[in-house]
Amino acid sequence: MHEFDAKEIVTEGKMHAQVERVGRQIIPAAQRFVSIKLKEARESGDEKDVEFWTGACKRTAGSWNYITLDSEIPNAFVTELFPRTIFVTTRYLEDYIGGDDDLALIFGHEISHLIHGHNLKQNSISTLWSAIELLIISLDPTQGLISILIASFAKFLSSAGESANSREHEREADATGIKLMAMACYDTKKGVEVFRRMMEGNGSQIVDIFSTHPPTQERFIFLQKKSATENAAKYPNSCQFVKQAAKQTFLKSFFDLSA
Repeated sequence: MHEFDAKEIVTEGKMHAQVERVGRQIIPAAQRFVSIKLKEARESGDEKDVEFWTGACKRTAGSWNYITLDSEIPNAFVTELFPRTIFVTTRYLEDYIGGDDDLALIFGHEISHLIHGHNLKQNSISTLWSAIELLIISLDPTQGLISILIASFAKFLSSAGESANSREHEREADATGIKLMAMACYDTKKGVEVFRRMMEGNGSQIVDIFSTHPPTQERFIFLQKKSATENAAKYPNSCQFVKQAAKQTFLKSFFDLSA
């Protein structure tokens, strides 16, 4: 569930300008990434991979919207409920985001959830556990006594399993997110500092079986190591492509507003 408690949508000012600027550059990188992965899947002949990356291409294709929400809840997210839209709150920008590199990593991470279909997978798991719970209740000969105990235990396992799955999704989104950031010509070593600020702001974290995110410190260390190899120099062709695509998107938006 994404919390934001928005008072209004911000459509002007430095904050929203930064959101649009970074969004216009990170999206072409994401679209190029999934296109390359689909090409690789087709060349390998793996039908499951072809199906998966075809879906990823569909989820990311087209023009995107960048929404800045005036809210006291720090949050940034992408959801299938509002296709091709990045949401970020003013509190998140104020508390954690310094330069464009910081925001590029966060946007890359959130888009990666969409690319990998994490929300779809999580919903499928929830549906499966609900079906199991219903089956237990329908087969209970004691008319509910055993069902209550077993269903409660099943719910416990479901919550723990979903949380563990969610933590793996976060790690996968971190790994893909920093790659997208590098492909979009951003400085990954600067970008990972956003996780240092989160770590300092959140303090020490105790992670249990119900935690949906890995510890921020763990994520910061991982991304800091990845930044040594994931950088713009690794993707010179993508960097040039993304800059040109971002420029074209900006010009189209400018002339659309002027019309």
